[in-house]
Amino acid sequence: MSAVPNTSNKIVLVMPNDGFWTDLSNGVHLPGALLAIATLPDKDGFDVKIIDQRIDPQWKENLVKELQDKPLFVGITSMTGSQITPALKISAIVKENNCLCVWGGVHASLLPEQTLKNPLIDIIVKGEGEITTLELAKALRDKKSLLSVNGLYYKNKFNDVVKTDDRDFVDLNELPDYPYHLINVKDYLYTFEGKKFLNVFSSRGCPFQCRFCYNTVFNKRLWRSIKAETVIKRIARLKKEFGIEGAWFRDDNFFVDIKNAEKIIKGLTELGLCWGTSGARLDLFARFDEDMIKTINKSNCKFLFMGIESGSNKILDLIGKQITREKIIDVNKKILSRINAVQRMNFMIGLPKETIQDLKDTISLSYQILKDNKNAIISQYQIYTPYPGTMLYTYSLENGFVEPRTLEEWSNYRFEVSNIPSIKQDHKNILRMLAFTTWFMDDKIQIYSKSKMIKVLAKFYKPIARYRIKKLNASFPIDIKVAERIGF
Repeated sequence: MSAVPNTSNKIVLVMPNDGFWTDLSNGVHLPGALLAIATLPDKDGFDVKIIDQRIDPQWKENLVKELQDKPLFVGITSMTGSQITPALKISAIVKENNCLCVWGGVHASLLPEQTLKNPLIDIIVKGEGEITTLELAKALRDKKSLLSVNGLYYKNKFNDVVKTDDRDFVDLNELPDYPYHLINVKDYLYTFEGKKFLNVFSSRGCPFQCRFCYNTVFNKRLWRSIKAETVIKRIARLKKEFGIEGAWFRDDNFFVDIKNAEKIIKGLTELGLCWGTSGARLDLFARFDEDMIKTINKSNCKFLFMGIESGSNKILDLIGKQITREKIIDVNKKILSRINAVQRMNFMIGLPKETIQDLKDTISLSYQILKDNKNAIISQYQIYTPYPGTMLYTYSLENGFVEPRTLEEWSNYRFEVSNIPSIKQDHKNILRMLAFTTWFMDDKIQIYSKSKMIKVLAKFYKPIARYRIKKLNASFPIDIKVAERIGF
């Protein structure tokens, strides 16, 4: 490692910009990854500082100031894609000040050795970081060998990569609550239908085996939950201390244990809070009995996000979704249409071996969902992105995908275009058109955007978007090029 640790008791954690077009969002998500890894060091007496580049215009000055104290290390999290670029710029500042730079998060965990090849990065925390971060901090403070700390990749004095043993998953019920005093919680409140929401978690992982999902690698298909009583106690604290009016569950899959979910929902009702989740799976709703439907409708549920992925049975089978088009239509009509909450259906396009007919099947299913369910909206169609370690990653490589070889190449990885070379250019043009126009096929912009100007433009553009979608018309894409110019 190129920096020498000292006896400092300070840890600095930094959240880079995520690069998303913020006008389409009505808030900044809680830095849950940083709060999670700060939990145990904070309880153990370490001086933990969190800097969030997304909300702090003086982030650079604040970081340099903290670096003057020569912290044990600076921890940085990053997602695959454009967030890597600001993360590398932050890392450069860290190294200029002769401090240790530690990376964590999904991307670094999926590709630890490749990530560690970057000269700006000294250590990788792989997987869940709560215990690993605490043990790393203690080892650096006490100048002990890092070989005893499970869950690490690091460079030794010869610049060779050293890997320690993998770390077992933590027991979520043994972890203390987030150290919210390290941030200004009010900076992270989302407004939805006039209510102030905050991100919360009640579980991690997912037991299903979708072949495109990082979860099959990162969480190894294990689903772990926090006891409903603990979840409600923590949310009650958030209501009391920060005045939240709603809980946004950012779980990977909220309804795996329906009984536990039901207890949480009833607890929220007693607290008088709204709620919603971005981690729902449509086929699990088929298991709901009448009491569960009544429980949700009695509660103040505002939104449910769920992955549909495709309207083509061929594609659904390819990605291991374990559901059919016919089942999707049935559950949407018989169950979801009776639930009084906005339901955002997520779709994926641009997979290997996809045909124009597969796209037509997805579009027709989208409109069928809207027809049968007045509470449904269709999320922007996401162009498929191969994630390392997943089953579809290997399949994508066999179909012409050229994987980035360096961290810098991953930073230029664009999610709004197709990364599968075997897909012909005409098809790619249609994919890009759909990825843009499906923002406007219904009224989701009116629901989610905080910009009045964007809402007005979306209203006028909606008929054009629907025409392009139904006709698969990607010709003369002046509208799309304008959107790209302004950063969409």
